[in-house]
Amino acid sequence: MTISPLGAGGYTITATFGMPVGNNRVTVYATDGEGNIDSCVWNVQVNDIWAPIIQNCPSDITVNVNPATCVGQGFWPTPTASDNCSGVSLSTQNNNQYFLGYNFPLGVTEVIYTATDGSGNTTTCAFNVNVVGTCTPPAPDLSPEHTTGSTSYVPGQSKNIVLRIRNLSVNPTTAPVTFYVAKMDPSFMISVNPTATSTTVGVNTFAIMNSDWVITEQATRWRFVSKPGVVISGNTTNFVGITLTATGTQGANSGLNTTILFGTGGGETPTTNNMKISTLSIN
Repeated sequence: MTISPLGAGGYTITATFGMPVGNNRVTVYATDGEGNIDSCVWNVQVNDIWAPIIQNCPSDITVNVNPATCVGQGFWPTPTASDNCSGVSLSTQNNNQYFLGYNFPLGVTEVIYTATDGSGNTTTCAFNVNVVGTCTPPAPDLSPEHTTGSTSYVPGQSKNIVLRIRNLSVNPTTAPVTFYVAKMDPSFMISVNPTATSTTVGVNTFAIMNSDWVITEQATRWRFVSKPGVVISGNTTNFVGITLTATGTQGANSGLNTTILFGTGGGETPTTNNMKISTLSIN
């Protein structure tokens, strides 16, 4: 800062440097020949109002479908982003869901790049990926998994379990899915809350989808059938929560057995991954 005399009691203050974006605190001191000092303090708020610029935004592209998998791999020139300030980022929707080489489904998918600077200013660039051709969709590949936390119980103890129904295929289910959980009498009792939306296993809390299923207790098992309209998309998982209570005595053990019925989900076929067994013990 510079202070220039303008006459008795008058000064002008001129900024001689550029201030960064944000709130800048300025202090000016006045000192006379006798060493007396006075000061003046104020803030200068510098706002970045300029949005980033995206270069090399791709044009619409067309790719041929893979007839065996019903997807087409998309490639395009990579756009870049610049900004008057540092710290600009560039991403596609849903946390970079789409990337070079992504397998797109048949039809048209819009890809949107968003450039964001440190002040929250944004610029977007959009184009379409059109996958064309004909194919025979492969059947869903459904596989169960268990999230059990600890597999050791004490007599009378209850614990939550998450059953994960995974679709390992790239294609969604197109029909109801049926799976069974065998009863574990007399060592363990199974109970199910059909409307539960979350459950805690150990120290972790999971969002579960029990309301997606028609749940029926049968003589030797629990039966789960997905409701109309429920779809397990390709490479995704439906989470179901159950509770196990140790009803046996110390030293007893049993297997938690979850089996996905062959042919459900739109053509699931017999494979080695349709059943999951987890051994639980009472200690």
